[in-house]
Parts: sequence; structure tokens; C-alpha cells
Amino acid sequence: MKPVTPEDSLRIFIVEDQEAILRLLSFYLRAKGHTVVSACDMDHARRTFPEGKWDLLICDKHLPDGDGWDLLFVGPHAPAPPYRVAMSGAATDRDVESALIDGCHHLPKPFGLEQLDSILEAAIFHRAGHAAAPAGDH
Repeated sequence: MKPVTPEDSLRIFIVEDQEAILRLLSFYLRAKGHTVVSACDMDHARRTFPEGKWDLLICDKHLPDGDGWDLLFVGPHAPAPPYRVAMSGAATDRDVESALIDGCHHLPKPFGLEQLDSILEAAIFHRAGHAAAPAGDH
């Protein structure tokens, strides 16, 4: 596991109610050199998510107090919206199709760390594209 350079370090927001998955994701992403903030339910996520400029949002679908993917589909949260990942172990084909149509990557559970690394690369690329885009072209 090679840490990222400071220029490639991402600000990552994770919404996941399963403590073991949340701990694993947080540990792995921090060990790689990223900043990670997390929430375990929709209430905490809604209060915390708008406060930061996030590069990557990873959100579970089934949360104790609602559909986590609602965070993914409410439109851009900033001039440069984060790379969005819809995570689920029980998504229907229609759920996955909706996520993809709305520009989200779908991460099925269980997943491997190599899948997570691919998402990190895509998020870094996504952020670079927004940083390079002229104002109004986001």
C-alpha cells in the first residue's frame, strides 16, 4: 500500500452504518494519506456533509434512518461536486442503473481493496478535471 503524494491526497466523506466496514475503509484510506470524515446515519451525514469541500463521497444505500443514496442524487453540492460512489450489498438492477445514469460509480459489497484503489484514482482524476475547467464549465 503506497501512500499518495500531498497533491493527490483526497478529502473523503463516507456514510456507512456497518461499523466494521466503516473502520476498514477509514483506516485504509487514512493509511494511504487521505483525509477521512464519516457518518453512520443520514441525520449526521446531512449535518456534516455540506460543511466541507469533499473530493470523494462514498455512501451506503441502506442506513438506519433512510436511503443513503439520497445524498448522492440531490444535485451538485459545490461548484466542483465530489466524485460520487453509491455503495450497497443489496442494490437492485434499477438502483444500479439509476446510480450510473446520475453519474455515480457503483461499488457492490463485498468489494476488494483493488476496487477501492481504482475509485481513488478516478476521484483524483475527477478533481483534477474540475480544477482545470474554466469557471462555468463544471
